Amino acid sequence: MIEWDSWGVPDNYECEVIENDAPIPQHRPGPLPEKFYKPLKAVNSESKTEIPAASSSEPQVKEEVDSSVALYVLVKSQSPSHLLAHFLCSVWILIIIS
Repeated sequence: MIEWDSWGVPDNYECEVIENDAPIPQHRPGPLPEKFYKPLKAVNSESKTEIPAASSSEPQVKEEVDSSVALYVLVKSQSPSHLLAHFLCSVWILIIIS
């Protein structure tokens, strides 16, 4: 019977352990710029704006948000298991809006 070699590592393989005694930085990062908090406040706000009908004669005002800021807020506010679903939903919404 052939023995299964799960990792494909030869028996005579030797690995070298490199120790790193560099000190771990203990500083705290500074505050984030204000542009990072604006989308977070919009996401957490209780008031929901109504989307006007397509036949409405009123002009629609769109607030531009930096996509990197929106992605940062999305990543920081959601668990990893929901990130893909939220990302795909966000892309779908951005396609509809633009």
